[in-house]
Amino acid sequence: MRLDELDGHIFADVPTVARITGRDKRTIRRACEIGEIPATKLGAKYMIPTEWLRQQATVAPAEPETTAAPDIDALADRVADRLFARLARLLATITAEERTVSVQ
Repeated sequence: MRLDELDGHIFADVPTVARITGRDKRTIRRACEIGEIPATKLGAKYMIPTEWLRQQATVAPAEPETTAAPDIDALADRVADRLFARLARLLATITAEERTVSVQ
């Protein structure tokens, strides 16, 4: 997978980042765990912002296409990525609250 194939996506998963960077999936996962790579965790899965990946590759963000009709598939992918990120934040908040309640 090439970096330009991520156009329109907000997040990339660990296997995708590993393929793009040429590193092992375990290396990427460990870097996410210790905070070297910014990532949102949902369950056991880390999601890495594509903007961070572009910065690491020193590639400017893609310019939006100027077409008369929107690309429905790309729009659906963007909506799904945003919903996934919001769900991850919500679950992280709920999990943190449960930990606080169980400690008391």
